[in-house]
Amino acid sequence: KWSFRIKVSSKDDHIFGMRRFSIQNPRTRRFQSEPLFLEMLREYGILAPRYFHSQVYVNGDNIGVMAIEEHFSKELLEHNGRKESVIIRRDESRLFGAIEELSSSPVSSRLIAFQENKVFRSPELTQYYAIAIGMMRGFLSGRLQASEVFDVVLMGRYLALVDVWGADHSLGHNSRFYYNPITAKLEPIGFDANIDEVKGFTVGKVEGMTDKNNFIFLVYQETLRKLEKDLGNDLYLARYTEMDRAYENELRGEFFLKPPPFFNQSSPMFSAMRENVSEMLKTTRREPFIVGHIGECSELPFRGWAVNTHTPDETVQISAY
Repeated sequence: KWSFRIKVSSKDDHIFGMRRFSIQNPRTRRFQSEPLFLEMLREYGILAPRYFHSQVYVNGDNIGVMAIEEHFSKELLEHNGRKESVIIRRDESRLFGAIEELSSSPVSSRLIAFQENKVFRSPELTQYYAIAIGMMRGFLSGRLQASEVFDVVLMGRYLALVDVWGADHSLGHNSRFYYNPITAKLEPIGFDANIDEVKGFTVGKVEGMTDKNNFIFLVYQETLRKLEKDLGNDLYLARYTEMDRAYENELRGEFFLKPPPFFNQSSPMFSAMRENVSEMLKTTRREPFIVGHIGECSELPFRGWAVNTHTPDETVQISAY
């Protein structure tokens, strides 16, 4: 079960609507946990590659069930309803050579774009690339706030889902970001969650994030409240249970020792997910803080709004002299 990177040579041809994709052992991405996680990201409007299973033949020999994972390309953006632009990431070539520790020195790491040759042939994409890299550099160096760089709604949702699923592996050097030229903000892209098990919630993650941007944290909390309701709703869970069962039928015959179905009331992973949501909400509600916005005004009085995170559904209008 070797892994393959497939690139369709003809510009006019596609396979499953894709021109670039990988074929790999389903075990690599922890079986059905990856496509289920990506599906929930899409539900929240977050970019995610197509991912499914198929029987694969190499030179006429059946090598069994393999996972098909879409690569980062124009087709991925089109499938997710986004305008063509650039997708950036950290350069991983030095990570595996142990020359540079990216996680401890993010500012010194090199930022690159997917399909750079194509990007630099287009004046428009080259401009998007320069903007995206500049924004990310500004954030990593502390010169720009998170709300100035990222789409705060999508980032807040993404971080909440990553924490609930225990998908930390998709952060750090696996992070991918799309520069949206319409909103002029960076959006996260779900990738390589590697959900072996749903890990317990740790307070440090949330505290570190709230220090960076309270707007993102407000969306983070809102997402947790929605998930708490949805994960207790049988009608909502029915769709994921059906998908989970379909993946089981595809995989169990060959991987008979794989983990149990994910969306099952008796599944330890599903139980851990629900417990994560509950604990995260308890922890994040413990200390209230104010998220606010003051409208731009050259002279007094100025007006704006504020939200107490303990009562996030109530917006308070404020004015000052």
